[in-house]
Amino acid sequence: MKERKKIEKDIGKLQEQLRVYEAEEQPAFQRWMHQISGPARSELSEAQSDYQKISGVRATLAEHRRVVNLKPQKQMTTIIAYAINDKGQSVEGLRKMELEEWVSLILDFMQTEFDRLAKNYAENSRGEDEDDADWDDDEEEDDGDSYSHLTDLMEELDDDESYNDFLGIMFTFDERDYEGVSPEDFMRDFIEKRRKIKARRAREIFHELSRKLHPDAGGEMTPRRRILWDKLQEAYQIKDLAVLEALFAEVELADSDQNAHQIAPSRLMKLVEHLKNSLKSVRELVRRCKGEPGWGFSGWSAAKRSRMEEQIIGDINYQRSIYIKDWNEESRLLRSAISRAINKYKKDQTRAVIDAQRQQYEEEKRKIREQTNNLNQEWLERQKKRDQERQESCSEPGPEYKQAELLF
Repeated sequence: MKERKKIEKDIGKLQEQLRVYEAEEQPAFQRWMHQISGPARSELSEAQSDYQKISGVRATLAEHRRVVNLKPQKQMTTIIAYAINDKGQSVEGLRKMELEEWVSLILDFMQTEFDRLAKNYAENSRGEDEDDADWDDDEEEDDGDSYSHLTDLMEELDDDESYNDFLGIMFTFDERDYEGVSPEDFMRDFIEKRRKIKARRAREIFHELSRKLHPDAGGEMTPRRRILWDKLQEAYQIKDLAVLEALFAEVELADSDQNAHQIAPSRLMKLVEHLKNSLKSVRELVRRCKGEPGWGFSGWSAAKRSRMEEQIIGDINYQRSIYIKDWNEESRLLRSAISRAINKYKKDQTRAVIDAQRQQYEEEKRKIREQTNNLNQEWLERQKKRDQERQESCSEPGPEYKQAELLF
């Protein structure tokens, strides 16, 4: 009985701390934060949005290059050609465009490209049997280094109790029971079992408290009971066992105070065990809340508030300066790529014009040469014809020679 009273007293103190924090200190801290940092946070949000937009463009360009196997300069030149041929832009107009207009143009081009690629893929894959592909061949081979993932799995032991349970199992680990099992699989198996235990415990608490707090269970639905019911639904939805244990302790304490003379010894032992678990969970909740910046806000002095305000505004401005710096760097790189692409496109167009003019000149030169050859050929044929006529005229006797021949 003394143990139960001590646990109840400890739980009551911790719950009162939580109540003060949730009902008074946290709302007051949030209002104070909004008052002192509202404009700075708006500027931070704007800077973050600008950076995410331009970094998203860079990521989209990189994905497009990977899909179509293009080099960056060739990709940007293709975008310039798209802007001029499909959007009716001019080279000089592109040079004067703002960065936001470029972002919209690039995203528009990317959407068009991905639609085209999706259409081509659908046409190429039409009629193919999907079962012919052996996806197992594409799986990466295990390099045997199972320890490389242990750190990530250890992070899933999200409370001291789980971590201590894991250490206890590891100290009693018998390799004969886990022959051929890698450390990674062993830890994953432990975490999965731990999750199932927590889920079962959360389900048990939820059903137990639902029977006591449900509006149809009887009794007056007081404001406090309504708050407990809403917290129960919210905690069970996100599977927060610590909150569920704290709610269970609060309800059990209320019931035990009302019906202390009716509790059987076995029920009392079970209640003490539940209260111990609840005390652990309440302590875990208090530990979490103490890590929040608003803990103990009501006891802050004016000097501390001033110091915290300066620190908070400084942190926000620092974060904003980082986003602005990164945005400037991304903008510089994008503008530089655009400028090089425009110059390359203009140079290619100039070379294309020169090549076209040279080709036209060569074509005209060829036509003149053909005409000259034809004229020369015609002149030679006429000359040859005149020579033949001249020869024929010289070989025949004239009229005087024929008359003289008759006289003799």
